[in-house]
Amino acid sequence: MRIDSIVPGKFVKSSIWFRSEDNKPATVTWDFEEINGKTMVTWTMLMKSTNPFLRVMNQMFKGSLKKSFTKGLANMKSYLEEKGVSMSELVDINIKDFPAMKVLVAELKIVQFEVFKGISGMHLGSYDDFESSYNKLMEEARARNFELTWEAWEFYYTDPETEPDQSKWKTEIVFPVIKPE
Repeated sequence: MRIDSIVPGKFVKSSIWFRSEDNKPATVTWDFEEINGKTMVTWTMLMKSTNPFLRVMNQMFKGSLKKSFTKGLANMKSYLEEKGVSMSELVDINIKDFPAMKVLVAELKIVQFEVFKGISGMHLGSYDDFESSYNKLMEEARARNFELTWEAWEFYYTDPETEPDQSKWKTEIVFPVIKPE
């Protein structure tokens, strides 16, 4: 299975492969719509095949697939009602000076970095959602007419070993910037 696209709170599209001679994936979509303070979920799967036997089999399995979807949606509902949903977010966007620092880098050597100006934001939530926070921070830098050096720093304020709740994880993301003239 591969996630192809996501619009948070609205839509998820993925591809899933079953054993078939044409090796074409089925398209699975999840549509989310808020109605009267509740979320309506529509889960669909589209399979196309040129094989006549598989086309007949698709029709035969419609009933069991519907049961599977119904059970899956019920499981999702009970899980979300019990655990809740937490989306990561980027907060506290600032421009600030960062001090000179010595850093242990991947090659296990210490490197001295000079003072630099950076735009930073605090990412709250799972590391899996960093891309969204990185994009928002880049947009903010552009809106403020800063040129990015295309380096990035991450300062981790929460240890996942001691705090398993990902919604409480805090990570400061910093892009060194060049001030516009």
